[in-house]
Amino acid sequence: MSFIYKNIFLVDAVGALMSCLSLGFLLPYLNTGFPADSALTLALLAGLLFLFSASCFFLIKKNKSSWLKVVIAANLLYCVFTLFTVLSLSSQIKALGLAYFAVEVMLILILVRIEYKVATRWEF
Repeated sequence: MSFIYKNIFLVDAVGALMSCLSLGFLLPYLNTGFPADSALTLALLAGLLFLFSASCFFLIKKNKSSWLKVVIAANLLYCVFTLFTVLSLSSQIKALGLAYFAVEVMLILILVRIEYKVATRWEF
């Protein structure tokens, strides 16, 4: 098994932390047209996902596959919420903001695909 498969909760937690920090501390100060309060809401959600994934990494020793499925569902819900937010604010978001969210959602979906493979192919 590769590093990612052995540490899938850690990989997810690091990604969520990166989203939280970029949404909370970077995006509001760039010229993206994305409202700061909406960015902070998404940052809070990403922060919660970070805490959950990090907790799974450190605390879960058995039945990891079931917990990983919860992480997958949470990531997908985060993507849906993000897309809904971006679509509802699309008239004010500039190209840089749209590019940021397109990349973020694509990266999360790639991670979800890997997580799904891990959850369904390996009992860990």
